[in-house]
Formats: sequence, C-alpha cells, structure tokens
Amino acid sequence: MLGRRRKIIAELTIGVTVLLMICLILWLMAPSLFTRMYLHQTREPIRLARDAVGSFPAEHHLDDVPWIATREWYCQSNSLAMIAAQQGIDDPAGHLSFLMGFTYGAFREPGKWDFMPYTDPEAGFGVAAPYLGLARRYYVTGDPSLYLDAVRYHLAQGYPVRVALNGCMLPEMEPCASAHSEVLVGHNMDGFHY
Repeated sequence: MLGRRRKIIAELTIGVTVLLMICLILWLMAPSLFTRMYLHQTREPIRLARDAVGSFPAEHHLDDVPWIATREWYCQSNSLAMIAAQQGIDDPAGHLSFLMGFTYGAFREPGKWDFMPYTDPEAGFGVAAPYLGLARRYYVTGDPSLYLDAVRYHLAQGYPVRVALNGCMLPEMEPCASAHSEVLVGHNMDGFHY
C-alpha cells in the first residue's frame, strides 16, 4: 500500500513537472508566435519576384507628390496624405490618422519582437487605403538588389513608394523612434529622393 502511494505521488510529480515545462515553453514562445501571425495578417506580405520588376531609367522624379509635414509626429498619416494627394485626394493628415486608427506601435528590432497590435500604424495603411480608393501592397524580399530595383521600377511607373523604417537602426535618430515612414519620390545614380 505504501509503495503504491509513493508510485502515484512520483507519477503525479513527473506529470506536473512535465506540464509546467510545457507551459513555460509555450509562454516563452507565445509572443514570437503571435507577433509573426499578427504581422502576416496585418501586412499581407507579397513576395517580390524578379520577373515582376521591369526596366527603369537611370534617373526619375515624381513632381506631382507634395511634401506634407505637421508639428505632430504623424509621419505615417503624412505619408498617406502625400500619396493620396498625388491621386487628387486632399484630406488632412488628421482625417487620415482617424481612418488609419493611428497611433505608434508594433515593431521589430534585431533579436526582439514587440507585440502591440493596438498601436500599430502599419496595419492602419491597409485599413485606410480602401476608404481612399487606394490599394496598399506590402512587398517583401530578402534580396537587397531586387528590393532597390523594385523601388526604382515602381517610381518610374509613377508610383510614390512609402517605406517603413526602423528608426532604431538609424544612428541619426535620437532618441530612438521605433517606427518611421518615408515617401520616396525619385531616384538617380546616387540614391533616392524622399
């Protein structure tokens, strides 16, 4: 009888220990898993293919994209306002911020994922675009050359290109601003114009 109790206690101890280890592993993995799932659902990434990028001139500039700035840190909605203005939509940045559900948020730093879906300006572009009659495309690639060629190609086709920047990676961004947005309007042999 005493041996049977010890066996049951040992089995329960092992079972509880295994269950706690599984819970710990899931708890440690959950932020990364949910962040990846969230980013995939809100960005709807399109894998950039080399055959989708045509030829482009060595230099091109879009003269129909206005420069819009505000005192507030509305780089995301200002970017959308510039792109919308090129299409004849003259909505103020505040209205575009409303359409985007805009606040600052979700980002990835090397070795770190931050999951803050309630404050993600990137997701707001996908929400606001249909209300403005625009289409949002979020192209991704691991090939820097293909990326740069695609940006030049789209600019040459007459499309301003909004890029999301991780401000923490830019040495001149002090204090560190995790999410930043720029609109590229041209390119030449030396680089890009924003």
